[in-house]
Amino acid sequence: MSFKSKVYLNIFIIGILSLFAVYLFVEYKLSKDDLQLLSVWISTILFTILITIVFIVFIIISFIRMLLKKKNCYWRVIGIIGIITVIMLISSVIITKEQNLYYHAINMNWNLNLPRNYEEIYYKDSGPSFNGDGERYSIFKYENLEEVNYLIDWQDKNNSIEINMISILRKLEVPEEYYPNYNSNFKYYYYMKEDNSKIYMILDINLNKIYIVEDIF
Repeated sequence: MSFKSKVYLNIFIIGILSLFAVYLFVEYKLSKDDLQLLSVWISTILFTILITIVFIVFIIISFIRMLLKKKNCYWRVIGIIGIITVIMLISSVIITKEQNLYYHAINMNWNLNLPRNYEEIYYKDSGPSFNGDGERYSIFKYENLEEVNYLIDWQDKNNSIEINMISILRKLEVPEEYYPNYNSNFKYYYYMKEDNSKIYMILDINLNKIYIVEDIF
């Protein structure tokens, strides 16, 4: 194997190990820290854009030199930058996929700490908004509610919660099959911000589900 081939092989191996490290970092660290995830996501996207631009510039320069029949000494650099660009693009995809998980938005909006290991059963919102306002409804199902029980200050059943939630669910035209079972002995969480934005959460222990309604102004 030539020296050049060994260099590219080593870079490839380093790239694979780097992507694996990124995956582990996102899975076990960033998924539990919403603010850090947002910061790393923004930094990764910006650096990926920068390295992609650099890669394109080098490609254009090499192409021009080839047309002018001049000696091209950039191919090794292009190869290295190209591999870094691919690594950054894949890393961006991994981090963006985590950033787009909706529980991060809920945690950031309401200073909560919902765990990641849920299945999203249903989601409905009032549509895109320039200011991010509107109504949103989510149903999360957890295999184990033990962690959720201790993370949120749940209150005993309250009929007023049912009335307020149903009003928003009807506005969103949510099918009744996705309504919480208000006849069960559920627990609830309610919080209102200074701008009158509200969150309603119902915990159904029997079904291992959390029903979340956001009314954002």
